[in-house]
This record gives sequence, structure tokens and C-alpha cells, in this order.
Amino acid sequence: MYGFLNIQEDFSVGKWLALLNKTLENIKNQNKIAILVGGTGLYIQAAIRGISPIPKIKNEIKKEGRLLINEIGISRFKKFLEKLDPEYIKLNNDVQRLLRSYNVYYSTGKTLTEWHKMPNQGAVNRRIFSILLSSDRSNIYKKCDERFDLMISNGGLMEAKKIWQYNLDRNISPLKSLGLRRLLEYFDGHLTLEEAIRITKRDTRHYVKRQITWFKHNFNSNIIINLWYY
Repeated sequence: MYGFLNIQEDFSVGKWLALLNKTLENIKNQNKIAILVGGTGLYIQAAIRGISPIPKIKNEIKKEGRLLINEIGISRFKKFLEKLDPEYIKLNNDVQRLLRSYNVYYSTGKTLTEWHKMPNQGAVNRRIFSILLSSDRSNIYKKCDERFDLMISNGGLMEAKKIWQYNLDRNISPLKSLGLRRLLEYFDGHLTLEEAIRITKRDTRHYVKRQITWFKHNFNSNIIINLWYY
């Protein structure tokens, strides 16, 4: 499930789950075993446990949320949401989650806390054998640095430039992804290429740290394999 989606197309973990289940059914019909590799904690957890049955969010509500947060700022926007859903907002501070809280409430009339208390749906209905690949954090940092250097030298910079030339809305999720966000800032003239690479590597290390913490507390693996990179 790579390279099948237009960068401007609206996507969600719910849509991904539907595609995943369809793909798994096709693999089952071929009498093969599916191997799911990756990725972020949100998507792994969704595959294993399912997600809350939140309806599709209205586009006009999404636009209203972005306009409001730009008008009053993140701090006031958060205080506004604390009155609606204090339990959720207490644990979630980043802009995407704050907007999600706003969008869900004003599209459905229920808070995210209320939705999260409902039975999940969409989990893969299969026996799962989980393997966690682990390594020393310094080794993971090193491999991430090397991978980004390789991406830059193998055409990643030119690919980012093509996306930059489309002049897309910077609020769409793909344009905030690790690496791309800073390269776009480089093409904007706000960063040098060296700064964009350095900051991306820093951002990636922060992401790795969060992922390690998530797997430590939330992922029940059948086997842990320790890898050592040289």
C-alpha cells in the first residue's frame, strides 16, 4: 500500500483500515500469509484494536477550525476547547489533535472523549503474531541520519522541489511530514539546505524517541529481536 494516493487527497486512519482489511482479504484468498510492516503507533494500534466509530468530518467545519486557530492563536484555541472536552485536551497539546477535537465536536455534537468510550470497529479480524525489532537508540539515530542523506542524494531533493512548485496548502498533512516540511522551507528561502537537513535529523530523533516510548508502553510483542548496526 505505497504510492497509490495523490498528495492532495484527503486521507485518514479509517480509510487506511478499510483498505488494509480489503488487502488482507485478497491475500487470504491467495492462501498466503500477510506481513504488516511499520509504522506509527496510531496505525498499528488501529489495526490491532480498531478505532472509534467517528463519522466523516464536514469540510466546512475543518475550514472553520483552521480559521479560528489562526485568528485567536493556539493558546486561546486550547483554552476554548478545554471547556468542551477537558479530559482530552489535558493530554493532547499539538495543533493537529486540537483541530481534531474541534472538528469532531462541531461535526457530531459529541466530544472525542465520548467517542473514545464507544466500542471500536475496523480492527483486523485475524490472529496476529507480533515481532518487535529493537536496537540501541544511538544506532537508530545513526541509521536515520544515513537514510535521510541517502534520500537527498537519490532524488529526494528534486521530488520535494516538484511538490513545492505545486504551491499546495501547507496545512495538508503530507506537507508536514518529516523531511519534506523543512525542505519546503529551504525552497521558500527560509533555511539553507544544510539547516534543513540538520533540523530534519533533529526532528527525526525526537520522533524516534516518542516511538520508542510508545512501543515500550503500548505494544505487546510475541518476540523482541535486538538488532545491532555497524
